[in-house]
Amino acid sequence: MIPLLLFVYIPEFFVLFFFLTWFYRRTGKVYLGALVIANLAIWFLAAGTAM
Repeated sequence: MIPLLLFVYIPEFFVLFFFLTWFYRRTGKVYLGALVIANLAIWFLAAGTAM
């Protein structure tokens, strides 16, 4: 079961890391990117477990 979850989580982390660096380069502040990424990660986890 763990390898099946990794097929979802590894690309998700690459996408979230891209957005994190994009927000930091765009604004120069770490907090906005961290807040958005935390919300997206919680949303992805909650939507994945609701099924």
